[in-house]
Amino acid sequence: MAVQYGRRIRRHRVVELACGTVAATLFIILTNLSMVTEARAAQIASEAETRAAIERTLRGPDRLSLPVERVREILTIHYLDRNGRLFWIGTPLMQQLVDRVARAHADGLKQKDYAGNYLSELRDAADLSSPEHAAFAELMFSAFFLVYASDMKVGRFVPSKIDPELFLERRSVDGPALLKRLSDYKDLQRFFAEWEPQHPAYKALRSVLVRYREIEGAGGWPKIDPGEVLKPGMQDPRVLQIRKRLHASYDMRATTTATDVYDDNLTQAMRGFQKRHGLDPDGVIGKNTLIALNVSTSDRVRQIIANMERWRWMPEKMGADHIMVNIAGFELIRVRGGKVVRHMPVVVGKTYHRTPVFSDRIRYLEFNPTWTVPYSIATKEFLPKLKQDPEAYATRDFDLLQSGTSVSWYGIDWQQFSTRKFPYTIRQNPGPKNALGRVKFMFPNKHNVYLHDTPARSLFAKSYRALSHGCVRLAEPVKFAEEVLADLPGWSPERINNVLTSAETTKVSLKKPIPVHLVYATVWLAADGTVHFRPDIYGRDERLFRALFAKHTP
Repeated sequence: MAVQYGRRIRRHRVVELACGTVAATLFIILTNLSMVTEARAAQIASEAETRAAIERTLRGPDRLSLPVERVREILTIHYLDRNGRLFWIGTPLMQQLVDRVARAHADGLKQKDYAGNYLSELRDAADLSSPEHAAFAELMFSAFFLVYASDMKVGRFVPSKIDPELFLERRSVDGPALLKRLSDYKDLQRFFAEWEPQHPAYKALRSVLVRYREIEGAGGWPKIDPGEVLKPGMQDPRVLQIRKRLHASYDMRATTTATDVYDDNLTQAMRGFQKRHGLDPDGVIGKNTLIALNVSTSDRVRQIIANMERWRWMPEKMGADHIMVNIAGFELIRVRGGKVVRHMPVVVGKTYHRTPVFSDRIRYLEFNPTWTVPYSIATKEFLPKLKQDPEAYATRDFDLLQSGTSVSWYGIDWQQFSTRKFPYTIRQNPGPKNALGRVKFMFPNKHNVYLHDTPARSLFAKSYRALSHGCVRLAEPVKFAEEVLADLPGWSPERINNVLTSAETTKVSLKKPIPVHLVYATVWLAADGTVHFRPDIYGRDERLFRALFAKHTP
């Protein structure tokens, strides 16, 4: 039995012992656990004896078991340099950590990543009357606690390693500070409740995960067979499948109706389903609606877990007053005093002009802005038109500049230029056709991304709005400007209207910059309690899935 247990430990890579006195002692501890279990002493080694054993272990020259070796410096600071608290030996925290790791799935984590079975066996088998055994158990539990707490707080992966277009600041956990914080707690559950990300969106997803795991455990929902487009009033055998599907996901109440007619009740439920999946809520079951219906429960669980990981990457403090743009949801959300006060439709970057994920601060607004055409757009979109018609932009409110000086559009041989050779800057003047509309909200950044108005108002009527060159276009920019400037003396709606009417470019700096966060959330819980899912328009879910679920085990 002892040999089999030792092999299990090695298979999980939680014990990689090197040669030496301490290593040999730990090896004896592990390979004789069955005998220890049968003759376990009733008493526990004194704290002084255990601390002395911990010091011999951490100060010794030998390489320790891998989990302890990885955090050896942190453990040395806590237990030796700071004479920190012994957490686990002879306290309820040992059982509480075993229980927490056993429920790792509730945090969107995997029990096997924290050797839950090993910790349980170590708890049951270690002879805590032996200082060496007690020291080993104390250090091993602290090592796995550090990993679990870090993964819960800042995520398992570095964002930029998953996707180079995620420009979030890399977060980390101060290990010694974490252990010092734990010293103030007698209840591990209370610690984790206060330690986990406090974003309302994260906490909501944690509850959503429970809900969808329950659906998954009950067998999930049926798959809808392919066929022609279904419209309200039609009769089709698949209608019975759709009823079961919507009932399983709580989009409609259970009913005894067995008709295969697509009736009004089912139409209403289908419109609700379409709305929470970002589809046109017309009740028509076409290709996109069928795709959404046939995403499995297990895939939805994975999607929820992936979005929980994303929230762990976010800054811990987003600001009591802040702006968040959900790229995948095509929506801007304004938060004031910690409460959501506005939702606004937005247009984001096309799949080949993807809007990046990052955080910054809006520092100023500009009314009646000019638009300096980015080099890539000038050479890839403007230049081909100029080669066909050399005067294409001469009378369209565009200025041509060379080295900062205005030059004439006429008499230029555009054929000699290319995407690699283009010595001009193209700038559009303020006006009703300006690509930035009447106002832009600036948070200067290396991505050249900002929020702005647009003359293309019809785009906001579409359900799919990944249609820009990377910037974020706002559905109600002037109203939003009034809200942003409401606390700035002298900037009433009347004054804003007068400035817009003047057509003069006017810059307004904010006394207090507003945090803005561009995020990519494909799952969230709405205020009405409905769970919203969105398609993975940029493939960012898929990249994260590959990291989180390499073996497809949620």
